[in-house]
Amino acid sequence: MPSNDGTTAAHDGHDDDQGYFGSIGLPETVGWYVSAALYWIAGLAVLVIERVDSDAIDPIVGILATVTLAVVPLLVLGARYMPHVWWGPYVRITLPLFILAIGAIALQDKIAALVLITLFPVLAVAYLHEPKISLAYCALGIINIVGALALFDASPSKWARVVVLGGSLSAVTYGLIFAQQRLRKIVAKNLKLSVTDPLTGLANVRRLQERLVHDVQRAARSGDQIVIFAIDLDDFKLVNDDFSYELGDRVLRAVATALADEMQPGDLLARRGGDEFAVLTLRTPERDLDEFGRRIEQSIARARLAVCPEINPRASVSRIEHLPGELPAEFLARVDEGLHEAKLDAHPERREVDTPISLTTDSPDAVDGESADERGGAPARIARIGSTDRKSDSNAAWSFIAAASIVQPALLAAVAWTGLAPDLSGPAFVASVVGCVICSVFSLFGRRRGLRLRWVHLPLGVSTLLMTVAIASADQSREALLELYAIQPPLAIYILGRLDAVPYVAASAYFYSFFLVSSDYPNALIRILIFVGAISVLCLMLVKGQLAVREFTRKTRELSLVDPLTGVGNLRALRRRVEDEVDLCILNGDGLAMMVIDLDGFKFVNDRFSHTLGDSVLIESANAMRSIVREDELVARRGGDEFAIVCSARDRSEIGALAERAASAISDARARLTSGIPTTATVRYIFWNEDESADEFMRRADIELHDAKNLRDSGSTRAIGA
Repeated sequence: MPSNDGTTAAHDGHDDDQGYFGSIGLPETVGWYVSAALYWIAGLAVLVIERVDSDAIDPIVGILATVTLAVVPLLVLGARYMPHVWWGPYVRITLPLFILAIGAIALQDKIAALVLITLFPVLAVAYLHEPKISLAYCALGIINIVGALALFDASPSKWARVVVLGGSLSAVTYGLIFAQQRLRKIVAKNLKLSVTDPLTGLANVRRLQERLVHDVQRAARSGDQIVIFAIDLDDFKLVNDDFSYELGDRVLRAVATALADEMQPGDLLARRGGDEFAVLTLRTPERDLDEFGRRIEQSIARARLAVCPEINPRASVSRIEHLPGELPAEFLARVDEGLHEAKLDAHPERREVDTPISLTTDSPDAVDGESADERGGAPARIARIGSTDRKSDSNAAWSFIAAASIVQPALLAAVAWTGLAPDLSGPAFVASVVGCVICSVFSLFGRRRGLRLRWVHLPLGVSTLLMTVAIASADQSREALLELYAIQPPLAIYILGRLDAVPYVAASAYFYSFFLVSSDYPNALIRILIFVGAISVLCLMLVKGQLAVREFTRKTRELSLVDPLTGVGNLRALRRRVEDEVDLCILNGDGLAMMVIDLDGFKFVNDRFSHTLGDSVLIESANAMRSIVREDELVARRGGDEFAIVCSARDRSEIGALAERAASAISDARARLTSGIPTTATVRYIFWNEDESADEFMRRADIELHDAKNLRDSGSTRAIGA
């Protein structure tokens, strides 16, 4: 069964083309460069710390640091010449573990202080790589770390440190893996929506253009013959005009489903807008394209007859083959010309054109290969037509706090009650453990009640303080418990952002250093510097990575709400805005108005002249509407030549004037683009009624527009009113 973008998942190639880093907006070379940076930092840090800690550098430490630094140029060369090799991640991940194993055997007792160097590659793997790689290697890295401690640490509390360090690193690394998976799922969802038509679930124009560019490049190497079937539903406008927009939407969805059933692996079925579809496929010896074209026509007729038998069920179908060396934009322009000729063949009377048509020289090209937002004007609007999923973000934040607040007391209780840290006892310790559990329960309560994120400071700050009290209550085993401070900094960065997380990062570094310096632990300075360095690099990596991922997420979310042709909102954006505005009206009692607009005579432009001219009319009309609305008002293309404007209705008298300005702006824009064709628009506006749902409000707007068009057809040239 085809996927909802009209192509089978196995053959679409959308995800495979980008790779795992590309799926979140990062270049494929990021793994190589991040590894090179971490190797350089680790190698240099070992040399500096060893030199500061003693008068001379231990030869073995010097050799290990030199080997680590020598790997850096090799990684840079890998990024330059082998960025996509499948074995790259395995080499980058395995090498530091191998170096650590050799170092543990050679350094023995000193490895207890240097073992935290492995935090660099382990945390990088957890943050950058997909779970099928990161889960196994993070587990291997943690086993390597705790194994080195178990074998070569001579301190009496080493087993307590093994448990605490292993548990803390497991919590941090697997928390990072889970957090990154969540981000990637959000990105993937928005990326899919950005190339999906909101009404039919098929691929949209943006996806068609993207896929065509890829196929043209591949065909230049392989010699494949690219073919596009362009489809236009005959007399579809009558479904909307004679019946309703709701029935028109049902027809489009039924046709989309019928066409999807005819697709084969590798085909891409897209809705180009309105009642136009396209099938991108390849000519193969096994496939009869003539028969495929006939099946397309038959499946459309069956689908239309099943939903609306009163209207002509046929469709105009044109088959255009790509020419060698032809650019994607040129090919799409020829596809439009072919479809136009097919419609004229079906309606010979439309060849009699007695009106001159002229495209203005500065009109946008509908098939220039760029998305509407790249042509200018759209980005300023995009940010106001969608928002992040705040509820999901809040739930995830509270869940992470709850998990962290229970992991820390669980590790403390484990080493205390198993006798690994016998001095960890007393009322202060018990109170701290109980308090952390209460913080975890409060976090679960906050998630359930949907508390705002500013309240996370309470459980996060209190659990940090209680953990410090518990560690301070120990004596001989205190230094073995300090890796618990590795949990708070990345958690705070992930949930609160870099500025609000500064107190938690600073507190963790301070208490870690204070307790270690105040103890008799040998090589304390080495351990402090490595811990602080590792946490700093981790926090920096989180900040930079989150900025990149969130920016990519923002762009894909914006694209998912933008019509790829005109740059205004799409049907998905319209529905979301109406739902949000209805909720606000219920909350604060404000008024809401929606204006629905239909371009008069637009079908005449496409049928008698060309789809290229029709696209230009749509773009200019959208720009005209966008020029007369306020910053907080949404212009959206509902589909075809139908638009909507959502605006506040605090002063109802202003809405009528806005409708007049919209009609005049559209008429002026169309007159500049063409002459002799009707340039008017049917405009209708309605006000939201109390207790009316968003769906009911939008349905009533469709009915009002349908009635207004019937009034226009009965004699009026333009219908404006409530």
